[in-house]
Amino acid sequence: LHIFKQFLVGFYTFLYFPGLTCFIKSAAIMLQSLGKSGKSTLLALLRDVIVFVPSSIILALISHNIVTMLWASLISDVISFIFAVAFIMAETRQSAIFA
Repeated sequence: LHIFKQFLVGFYTFLYFPGLTCFIKSAAIMLQSLGKSGKSTLLALLRDVIVFVPSSIILALISHNIVTMLWASLISDVISFIFAVAFIMAETRQSAIFA
């Protein structure tokens, strides 16, 4: 029963937050189409490598529990979402100035 509860926590972690991932990927695609390949690459690497890997390692060292490590993806998504919003806002402000 305890293992099933842990599974549900991990499952809901991924089930409830796919919108963040979709927004991050869409923002990276938009930045790429605007010719901002550096920001686009940074956004993709931020989510998949720069934040996810260290947070997975830190959570593994702290918890010794595989289900707790599933939270690394949520941590990565939230941080990357903040950067994605900042990048999109900067680009829309810049395009509004030159329009």
